[in-house]
Amino acid sequence: MLVILGLLFPMAAAAAQYFYTRRPYGTERQFNPISQILNEGFDLLRSSDADRRVLALPYGVTARNLTRSLTTPGAIISGYGPWRYVRNELLPLSLKAGGGGQWVPNYQFHLLGSGMVSARMTEWFTQHGVSHPAWWSFATMTTSHVLNEMV
Repeated sequence: MLVILGLLFPMAAAAAQYFYTRRPYGTERQFNPISQILNEGFDLLRSSDADRRVLALPYGVTARNLTRSLTTPGAIISGYGPWRYVRNELLPLSLKAGGGGQWVPNYQFHLLGSGMVSARMTEWFTQHGVSHPAWWSFATMTTSHVLNEMV
């Protein structure tokens, strides 16, 4: 959301620096577009039962699945069930115990968490003198999300 606002109002987005202050130590020193893509893209591999052989993951299969989901959302939602989709994925109307609850990570991680990281990434590009920082942030975040969905 903050990236979208930055695209619409680039001067306002560039003025405030709340999420990245370019400290020469700690996580700020290690934060950059590559670390963001790798950390968010492979985030699911931190769970205890994950197969961490990153070169053996079925990227081709997952890329085709993701492409199909993005290009034919009506068919995917219809197959899953429109009410089930709304209940489990969009609105807080289900719990994980009942087979739903995917709205929790959708709100927590994708909307709130990635919104802040998007703002941080825009600030990183701004402070490193990259032109069009909001567009670069959008590209970085999109890449990390696509990789995350594929993994």
